[in-house]
Amino acid sequence: MNNTAILKEMGIQPWYEREQEIKEKIAQSATPIKKFNNSLYDDIINCQKCELKDSRTNVVFGSGNLKADILVVGEAPGAEEDQQAAPFVGRSGQLLTKMLAAININRADIFVVNVLKCRPPENADPTESQIKQCRNWLDAQIDLIQPKFIMAFGKVAGNHLLNANYTMADMRQKIHTIKIKEQNIPMMVIYHPAYLLYQSSKKSEAWEDLKMAKQKINNIQDNSN
Repeated sequence: MNNTAILKEMGIQPWYEREQEIKEKIAQSATPIKKFNNSLYDDIINCQKCELKDSRTNVVFGSGNLKADILVVGEAPGAEEDQQAAPFVGRSGQLLTKMLAAININRADIFVVNVLKCRPPENADPTESQIKQCRNWLDAQIDLIQPKFIMAFGKVAGNHLLNANYTMADMRQKIHTIKIKEQNIPMMVIYHPAYLLYQSSKKSEAWEDLKMAKQKINNIQDNSN
């Protein structure tokens, strides 16, 4: 039995889907920004805290379901995200959608944000100063959404939420707990889709992380019923 057959036998969709279907799912999840009618949204899109205010086209607040149980946290907007004011809409976004679909998660049912709300010029790595300036925004978003589980994609997102300086090897394949105000939230750190596009050999490790995340999500949902 090949890998695709095994996944289907388990009731899990394979990572690949037709490109048009993926684009439609991303479009469905990218809630128009005018629908976010709250003061936090206004504060974030008008942010002037760091130098990225001078180079951005748009502030990327996030997209999806504000009442979601699952929050996805990435690193920073790229060029396409900056243009569309929505996170994970480029190639890495298409792979993210496939990865989530593989464990039966629809992007329209979750909320997706980045650590940084503005694109660093030339897609440079976020600086410590930029990350520090955005920290309160992400904490406020987590407090607003109050997710039951967080999936942090990439080293930057993982270390930012854990307030640490770990390697990916230190962070993955573990259930971490972060505290935002009075809420303790379980979290997993998974390879960023952009990294997997260039390091396909790591996809098998990412698949193990996704399966572990799915098991934790199932446990949370079972305990909520």
